[in-house]
Amino acid sequence: MNSLFIDIRKKLIENENDTVFSDFYIDENYGQLDSENNSYPCILLDIVETEWDNLVHGTQVGACAVKVSLAFDCKKEFGDLIEEEIKNREMYFNSMHRLLHNFATENCTPLIRKSFQTQTLPDFIKVYECTYTCTLKETDVSKETGTKRVSSISIEPKNELSGRFSFPELENME
Repeated sequence: MNSLFIDIRKKLIENENDTVFSDFYIDENYGQLDSENNSYPCILLDIVETEWDNLVHGTQVGACAVKVSLAFDCKKEFGDLIEEEIKNREMYFNSMHRLLHNFATENCTPLIRKSFQTQTLPDFIKVYECTYTCTLKETDVSKETGTKRVSSISIEPKNELSGRFSFPELENME
């Protein structure tokens, strides 16, 4: 999952020359919007949830939700500048969305926009939040290298009278 964060951040940073993100602080979201020491404008990335399912041979797929927050300091937006600044913020958001929507990697299906919301924080901070979904695929490295590793073991009674247990996953290992 960390590689997905890195790939998305890299996509935004590499496109700084083509878009207008060169002045943006781009980072993982670890609560900066709650801090007085944040740098604006900024794009904060957060992998908010991944639900995993097992496939075969140590491979898992996960339905993943990625929240991207685009935040602006609007303290200076008064009077005649309001319409212009609103248009600029919309242009920044649309540029970011064009970069991320359908962005995919080798182990990640295309990002698809699922939801959008705005919020206004104290001190005239405006945040545009967009949540994208995708499916991740991860393969257990130990399976690729031939190392035997059991990540979960089921316990089954061998017979009711003996009080002993069997571990089917361990018995079937070659």
